[in-house]
Amino acid sequence: MGYELNFVEGECITLSHIGNVYLVEHQQALDEAAKVAEENKCGNILLDLRRQQGSLSLLEEYVLEARVPVAFKTAPRVAVLVSGYPASRIQFLENAAQTHNIALRYFDDFEDAVRWLFGDGTDSERPDTTRDGNIDGI
Repeated sequence: MGYELNFVEGECITLSHIGNVYLVEHQQALDEAAKVAEENKCGNILLDLRRQQGSLSLLEEYVLEARVPVAFKTAPRVAVLVSGYPASRIQFLENAAQTHNIALRYFDDFEDAVRWLFGDGTDSERPDTTRDGNIDGI
């Protein structure tokens, strides 16, 4: 797997994971994003997981999420773009993020993610997950 990390001056950090999924590379990308965030005083992160092959286990995602407050000196606001994640998994991870004091939400639509990331982040901006239990209806 690989990842692309970009800093959009005055706005956000974009981090895209591409290819096969490995926890170690996710951790490296998280650490690099934290460094860029600190250097540029940026707290908005757009994490795009739509091009990764497979996914981390739920436990690995939880461990990675728990690492965020340790890696970042200032709590970031994180919008995660996914495709085909089950609603139950999203709900668990978003609840876990709250226990770690992280503003983190999952989206299947880029515009919704950006609106939440730079908006007030209200629940009215959440995607509809009631259709078949998956965030994007797959």
